[in-house]
This record gives sequence, structure tokens and C-alpha cells, in this order.
Amino acid sequence: MGVVYVEGSYEGCGCFRCSTRKPCSSRRNDNCNSNPTIRSLEERIERLEAAVAQNTQQIAQINSSTGARFATLEAAVARNTEQIAENNRSSEARFTELEASVELNTRRIEAIENGNLTPAEVRAFFEANEGRVVTVGTTFGTVTGRVTVAGTDVAEILTAEGDVVITPYRSVETV
Repeated sequence: MGVVYVEGSYEGCGCFRCSTRKPCSSRRNDNCNSNPTIRSLEERIERLEAAVAQNTQQIAQINSSTGARFATLEAAVARNTEQIAENNRSSEARFTELEASVELNTRRIEAIENGNLTPAEVRAFFEANEGRVVTVGTTFGTVTGRVTVAGTDVAEILTAEGDVVITPYRSVETV
């Protein structure tokens, strides 16, 4: 942009706006009789070119800064993506464990409902519920109370009335 100046030209001062035939040795010759409006415009153009250069430099700095921030954000996104993937893997593993547990408990419930309990299943029930209140159907009646001890062959149940009921696993019909 701007005006093309030809140094040492005998075609004028180089601005092509004057009729002098003297050689030019500078960008703007004092011998030039060009219009003051043109000089004013040339000065404005020079200021604008300087402003454009400064703005270009600022844009380059902003781009550099933005690039660094983008790289930082990109790294953070990569870390978060990996964490999400790890959480998904962990959740899927936990979900698989829970599905297996539900399946096992479903089989146990079906066995209980059918009265097909083995002493090992009854023992596992009492061990899993030690310290909790349960209701069990036995060959000698229904017992409700807190499981205090789950032993090898029997469970100890403390009823609300304060009675301790020793329940052999082979006597349990329903839980």
C-alpha cells in the first residue's frame, strides 16, 4: 500500500505529484510543490500503515498466547477424557459385579421360595445378615430378631422380647 517512490529519478521527486525535475534523495522532497492535501493523505497513510503493522504484531502475540492456552486446554481435555474412560471401565466392572450378585440372589430367593435351601445357603444368609433383624420360618415356627452370631451349624437370634433362639440351619425352611 502507499505511494511508490523512485529515488534518483529525474521524472520528479518520486511522488509523481509534482512537476519538478530535480533528483530526489529522500522520501519526501522539500522541493516538491505537491498539493498539501496529498501530503496530509500520505502522512495519514503512513500512520495507518504503522498502525496496521502494530496491530499485526499484536495479533501475532495474541495468536501465540491463544495457541499456548489452546495447548493447555487440549491437555486438560485429554486428561479428563482418560479419567472418564477409566471411570467408565470401573463402572462397567462394578455393574458386572452387581449383575452377578443380582443373579446369585435371584437364585437364592427362588430356592428359598421353593423350600430348597441347603445348610450352606442358610449359613451364607445368616452370615450376610449378622447384626440385622431378620424373619425366618423354621420347623418349630417363625422367628423374628437380630442375628447375633452366625455359627458353623446354627445361628443365634435375639428376639425383641429378649429371648435368645438357637436356630439350626437344617431347621430353616424360609428366610
